[in-house]
Amino acid sequence: MMRQIKTIVFFLAMLLFSYNAMAEEPTLSLQTFYARFSTPTKQDLNRGYIEKDRRNNINAFKITVYAGDGQGWELYVKANSHMFSPGAYGKKCGDLKWKFDHENKNSYRRIKTGNQLVATGSGKTDITKYIDLKMVLDWSDPPADYNIGLIFSLKVK
Repeated sequence: MMRQIKTIVFFLAMLLFSYNAMAEEPTLSLQTFYARFSTPTKQDLNRGYIEKDRRNNINAFKITVYAGDGQGWELYVKANSHMFSPGAYGKKCGDLKWKFDHENKNSYRRIKTGNQLVATGSGKTDITKYIDLKMVLDWSDPPADYNIGLIFSLKVK
């Protein structure tokens, strides 16, 4: 009998910037606010992970930073907790990994609870990034609806 593991990742957007009435600040847009991985197969559990990758016809997350009047900005991501809920199963936030859609499969980075730089920019050109996700899992992970929040923050320089 195959065990059911469901995972939902919630995305929260937070904008951090200093106020300047004369300037049009950069803004952040997230196309998707949560990701739900499919039920893992035997192959996923044996391989040790399950992916959400746009190249596999699974929608990646689309993040757009609208540049405004050209001020510099930095985009960060972090987990809102060290552990997935339910916490009783001991699944750490680092079991969720992210990479840009255009990067190779070895480029995944572990999610942490401290800010991780995702992208920087300046000038008046809008930037769009596609993010792929990978969840590390195996047969020892108890079946559950695992949840964790991710916070994307945009800091204006």
